[in-house]
Amino acid sequence: MFKHILIPLDGSQTAERVLQRLAPLFGPGAIRHLVTVVPAGAGREPSPADRVRWLEAESYLSFLAADLGPGVRAEVRRGEVLEEILGASGAPGVELIALSSHGESARPDMPCGSVAGRVLLAATCPVLVIGAFGDDAGHTPGRPTRILVALDGSSESEASLPPARSAAAEWGAEIILLHVIEPLWAAADSAVADWRAKETEATQRRLRELADGLGREGIRARVLLSHGEPAREIVAQVMRRQAGLLCLSTAGRGAMGRLLFGAVAQKLIGALPVPTLIVRAAPSRPV
Repeated sequence: MFKHILIPLDGSQTAERVLQRLAPLFGPGAIRHLVTVVPAGAGREPSPADRVRWLEAESYLSFLAADLGPGVRAEVRRGEVLEEILGASGAPGVELIALSSHGESARPDMPCGSVAGRVLLAATCPVLVIGAFGDDAGHTPGRPTRILVALDGSSESEASLPPARSAAAEWGAEIILLHVIEPLWAAADSAVADWRAKETEATQRRLRELADGLGREGIRARVLLSHGEPAREIVAQVMRRQAGLLCLSTAGRGAMGRLLFGAVAQKLIGALPVPTLIVRAAPSRPV
């Protein structure tokens, strides 16, 4: 599992929720790298107000680090928020960015939650998003006993499977491999319907292969096919199956035509009371 975690914070209570949610997931051995960005215009010298914000941010992170104990690093950066978060994520050893979505910053000039969507599309390492709904619907912090992995039948969507496998092995959790079948608007066209049926059959075979492989590793895994609008159906299945973690992949803006790439991931940010782990897939090579 992830041992070096970057945690962007903006001073808000919502952003700090990620600290409590991470503790049971990764344990005390993980390095937690706290970062706060003090926005500043490019190329200009820090103003007196900037220096005050910097001191405030240093004090804030030091306070949190003292509460969290050993294995905590604290860093204040100056510049554009998204750019600095991505810059910090490129530090040696950083394996995961963990942040809250929809944060209402204690400082309007330090918005962390508002950039969660851009972070997940631009980051090269996995991103764990904690929704602003906290522990609603009976979901309480802790190590999940069930992990839902959303797959669309492509090899790119399987990028989220390795961390899900590691988590399941470490936590003793079950994995549900979910494939959402989109509504077939051209149902009257027999050729299109036949193509959709063959595609679904191939996807089901692949998911069963993955489940069998997990089973040979001692990990409980099941396959679930469901029908509906992808983002809405993924949320519904997470809730119905009482999954404690959702895993999916995104190939960013360039991956058009794949159910789980970009647009669906954006819709899911903050829509769930459980953490969402989003892994950026390597682009497919042309054959």
